[in-house]
Amino acid sequence: MVDPPGSPVVVRTSAARRAAPWRTSRPILPPAVGGWRGVALGEWSLEGGWLRDGHPHDEITYVLAGELHVTVGAVTEVLGPGDTILVPGGQAARYEAPVAARMLFVYGPNPTGAPTTEFAEGPCPDRGAH
Repeated sequence: MVDPPGSPVVVRTSAARRAAPWRTSRPILPPAVGGWRGVALGEWSLEGGWLRDGHPHDEITYVLAGELHVTVGAVTEVLGPGDTILVPGGQAARYEAPVAARMLFVYGPNPTGAPTTEFAEGPCPDRGAH
């Protein structure tokens, strides 16, 4: 998307898509293939599931509803509606919603387009092994 400096950007997005039985996602301002200088924004949810990923860019997660457990290194934070966590670029995080959680994510700049460094997901232990 190329716009003159200072132009407003309006994005109309479609409904969330089911990415796994326990996860949905909906890009709002999707990251550009090949890199981006601004931010990327999206909505996602977990229901009885977990996801682990690492990015070269900063990732901010804002909890809209539910309870989200986020582990970075040896530290686990339990977040609720209105809570925000920043996972610095280069670190992996594990996100888990034992019941359900809905979040917004904001990705910081990634001008080189470096890829996600790791990715895994699955159901919470009471829904199956991970």
